Amino acid sequence: MGVQELIWDCGYWSAGSEEFRDYRDCFGKDGITPRKKVSATVAHRDHIHIGMTKAGAMGRTSFWARG
Repeated sequence: MGVQELIWDCGYWSAGSEEFRDYRDCFGKDGITPRKKVSATVAHRDHIHIGMTKAGAMGRTSFWARG
């Protein structure tokens, strides 16, 4: 399909990761303390960010090939 990364609800996943981890824009400089005011859009709470590889974005993976 060509999915390279997902960001959702202050979580981040990238290809090769076994699980979601904290999305840094939701946390302070220490990477641990949650920021008090993070918009729903920045935190990806009102949408899901789907990052694609170039091949996936252009429909050039086996997922997009017509059989």
